[in-house]
This record gives sequence, structure tokens and C-alpha cells, in this order.
Amino acid sequence: MATKSIVKRRPIDFDILEKGDVIPTSDLEALTGEVYGTSAYSLAILKYQMEIRNRLADRGLFVTVKCDRGALRILTDSEASQYNFDRCRAHVRGIVQSHSRAVNVDVANLGKADITAHTRRLAISGHFVQAVLNARKTLPVTGHKRKTPGLPSE
Repeated sequence: MATKSIVKRRPIDFDILEKGDVIPTSDLEALTGEVYGTSAYSLAILKYQMEIRNRLADRGLFVTVKCDRGALRILTDSEASQYNFDRCRAHVRGIVQSHSRAVNVDVANLGKADITAHTRRLAISGHFVQAVLNARKTLPVTGHKRKTPGLPSE
């Protein structure tokens, strides 16, 4: 992975960034004026993480930017594929856990209007959970079909 000094013009030189680049912690500390390990640093680099993603998207380069031990990494396509899948699974796990906690709410402590709203929200989150579980079970896995002609023996 290439480590570049990106503090050249403007706060960040977006023209030289590409997939696989790493913006080191030292450059980010210089940009933000914050020290790595503090919550102020984390919030400041979150701003840059989103700005890098948005500015590169404006240029037609859609990237995943990850905070990695204080540095920002623009993931390669293979890294982004796995990273985004893992994040999706984590969010699904969170949805299932939130739904389980909602099921265990004691409605005896709620007012009539709150019970109606809770029941509706429970039905909606239940549909989300069921849709995800059904998609995981029923989504067909198809083989890769070759687009270019193969050898005559194939």
C-alpha cells in the first residue's frame, strides 16, 4: 500500500488519491491539530473520511475509506468487498438484536397510544428481520457464466 503525503495544497490533494492509498496518522494530526487517540481526533478524521469519499465520488471514483489505527485507508476493490460485506452483516446482527429487545418490552407499562405505536414498530422490524432471514436462505447461488469463448474442448 502506498503511503502518500497529501498535505500539499488545500487541506487534502484529492487529485493524487487512489485506491490502496494510506493517509498516515502524522499527516492527519497535522491537518486536524488533534492528537491520535482522543475523541476530538476521531471526530475530526471522520470529517475527512466522508470528504474523501464524497470528493472522489464527484470525480467518478467510488471508494470505501476506512479508519485503520488512526490512519485513513482507501481500500482496494478486494478489500472493500470484504469490508462492506462484514459491515452489512454487523448491521443485520444489530437489527436482529434490536428487534429481540423490542419484543421483550413490557407493554403493561405503556399507554394505549404507545402500545399501538409499539405494536406497529414491532411489526415493521419483524418484517425487516424476516426479509433478511428469507433472503439468506432462498437467494439462489448461480455459477459464473463465461462471457468470452472458451477452448473447443470446453
